[in-house]
Amino acid sequence: MDASRQRLGSAADWFAAVLFLVATICVTVLIVRQITTIGAPADRAPSTASPPAVPAGLPALSIPLPALKLPGSRELRLGDSLEKVVSLLGREAETGVQVVEQGKTGTRLTRGYEYAHMRFTIVFEPFERDGEFRIAGIYLQ
Repeated sequence: MDASRQRLGSAADWFAAVLFLVATICVTVLIVRQITTIGAPADRAPSTASPPAVPAGLPALSIPLPALKLPGSRELRLGDSLEKVVSLLGREAETGVQVVEQGKTGTRLTRGYEYAHMRFTIVFEPFERDGEFRIAGIYLQ
């Protein structure tokens, strides 16, 4: 009777070992698949939105910037208001013609500026319906 108990115990040990081995292989395969798969995150559906429209009047070879440092430790950032730009640069820094077009949330203004030997273009647009004009894009030339 003792011999049969030892065989059953040995079979249970082997079954547990095989079960752990299969679980380890499954987890390893899942990790490798997650690391090597390139694509959209699973929690979001792929975006079908079109890329943002390029503003009219934007010079060729313009470089988009999130912020523009100005002399005197001043700075313009995306989201700053039109009033802040006018107070920092003044109307005399404007160059060229202001382009007015219709954007997603209202009128979009594109203005060229030259300030401290830098030429750049700023795109103003409201971020919500009937909102104030804010910087939606800064492009260095």
